[in-house]
Amino acid sequence: MGNLAVAGKINTNSSRQLIGILAVLVVLAGVLAVVILWLRGELRQRILNRDLAAFQPIVSSTLRVGEEQYLLNNALLEELGDPLLEFDSRIPAHLTEALLGTLGMGRVDKLVLFDTEGFLQNAFPDNPGVDVLDEGVLKSLRNGSPTGVLTPTALELTLPLTLDDSEGEDFLGVARYYLSPTALQSELDELDGQLWVTGGILLFFGGGVVVWILVLSFRRLEKANLLLVERSQRLADANRKLLLAAKTSAVGSLTANLMHGLKNPLAGLQEFVRGLKESSTTQDSEEVQLAMDSARRMQDLIQETLAVIGDSEGGIALNYTLGELASILKNKLNPIADLHGVALSIEKFPSEELDSIRGNLLVLALVNLAQNAVEASASSQEVVITCEKAEEILLFRVVDQAGGLPAQMKEDPFRPVRSSKPDGSGIGLALSYQLARQMDGSLELESTAASGTIFCISIPVS
Repeated sequence: MGNLAVAGKINTNSSRQLIGILAVLVVLAGVLAVVILWLRGELRQRILNRDLAAFQPIVSSTLRVGEEQYLLNNALLEELGDPLLEFDSRIPAHLTEALLGTLGMGRVDKLVLFDTEGFLQNAFPDNPGVDVLDEGVLKSLRNGSPTGVLTPTALELTLPLTLDDSEGEDFLGVARYYLSPTALQSELDELDGQLWVTGGILLFFGGGVVVWILVLSFRRLEKANLLLVERSQRLADANRKLLLAAKTSAVGSLTANLMHGLKNPLAGLQEFVRGLKESSTTQDSEEVQLAMDSARRMQDLIQETLAVIGDSEGGIALNYTLGELASILKNKLNPIADLHGVALSIEKFPSEELDSIRGNLLVLALVNLAQNAVEASASSQEVVITCEKAEEILLFRVVDQAGGLPAQMKEDPFRPVRSSKPDGSGIGLALSYQLARQMDGSLELESTAASGTIFCISIPVS
């Protein structure tokens, strides 16, 4: 389950990294779009200013030539006075006539004239726009600042009319020219295309660099995260082992006291029974022999349990492979199976590992179960020990072909009782049940019938 959790975290992190990279690219594309639109506006305005700067001298020159021609053609000017100096908001007729000459210039389609107050004076050939200029626009024109606007139908150039380059009193009115936008629009479209291509190239290479930097950063973070997860897993495993060792040590201390307390009485009981055997009749000798065998079996169980407790309290927690545990089971059980003429089969175990504490407890529990099965089996019958992995659980089964458990044991097979076997002690199943619980597992009776009995020990992998 730990590996699945780590894999799930890796997949989640990869999705988050992809979303993060896409978000950065979207932000980068947005920034580039804003910059390009700003540049586009600036460049368009510069192009308009270029056309204004080129067109305004032409208009000023036209006005100057018209005024000079007017002065030459009017000999009575000195006597009548200069009409331009007289107060009149309208553009003088001779200047209007001079401006009409600009209609023949290249792209000029229409000309609209406004007087000094911003009111429409003349339109040639017609007025496609407003009749009165905005006060703010008129004020800007009075200060000598021309304006230009590109619309879908025309390029509008609005210019102040003066006889020289000065401002203020020489303001004669306003001329608005409507130019064909085709050429300028083509230029602007080409400029837009170049801007967007440049933006795409910048996004491609700049985004590539950003993605490369982010991927390297994410990989380093992922390695650091995996290292942290691995260390956390190791720490969790160490804590579980310490907890198991602590539980085993606590139970072992109590069990050791009990076992050591039983050793001497059992040894005395064996000597007492041996003396009875030598002095008893034949019928009594059979019962005495049964008592001796039971005492010997209990003595063996005590010795094995004390050995496991000693290993657990030693603080050494090496790892055993299940294959090594299978070899230990064969060495312990083959002599017992040969003695009873029973075939013992231990199938190939999965490639997993257990720490030595749980491994020793498992061996002791399986030996007890298998020995019970061998002793309950008839000659030429078979006892099989299997192991399979179901998700993160190891399932160990001991299967025999004996006639099943006695009726009094089927309801609660793990309660200590008087054994029905000649060499039984009655505590083997109860001891195996407690050992399975010490491994955070369980021992269950899966089935028992005339065809045989199956016990199953289930323990977590880690």
